[in-house]
Amino acid sequence: MRKLSIGVAVACALLSSGMALASQSAKHQAQELSRSKLTLIEAIQVAEKTDGGRTTSAEFNFKRGNPAVYEIKVLSADGKKLTQYDIDPKTGSVKDTHNEVLEKLVTRMSPDNLRLTTTTLTHAVYVAQQASGGRALNADVDRKGDHLEYTVETVKLDGTSHKVKIDGSNGKVISDDEEK
Repeated sequence: MRKLSIGVAVACALLSSGMALASQSAKHQAQELSRSKLTLIEAIQVAEKTDGGRTTSAEFNFKRGNPAVYEIKVLSADGKKLTQYDIDPKTGSVKDTHNEVLEKLVTRMSPDNLRLTTTTLTHAVYVAQQASGGRALNADVDRKGDHLEYTVETVKLDGTSHKVKIDGSNGKVISDDEEK
């Protein structure tokens, strides 16, 4: 019995230290986001304007020692090309572009799914930020049955993060899960 309670105590200590690290990481990400002149929505708009297509995923990528960058993946208007745009969050300029593998995306959704949905990724990000009170860290879209669903992760300066799911057919919040 004593060994079991020690094991449970060690497991609880490890779990709480992991949550503290996650919270610290979210705090650092939120602080770096607050120093950025560009929001995730604006970065998506820059990439879509460059490409003319629709965004499938967007992420604020910040790792210690490397400058922060927005990674925005845009499916071309004709649905034949997926391009990742690396956008500088301080200037809004496109730093680099990469062609991505299109096959994975096409199995999840068609270009028509993106073009015909009533809710765009930028609108889903806006709705998620309003619902959570945080700034968007990343967002992506996936097909759920006959409609698209957006997942947006937001963070606040206190380290609290939210994972918000938005229905692409009507732009409404499906769920808002807070993570500390």
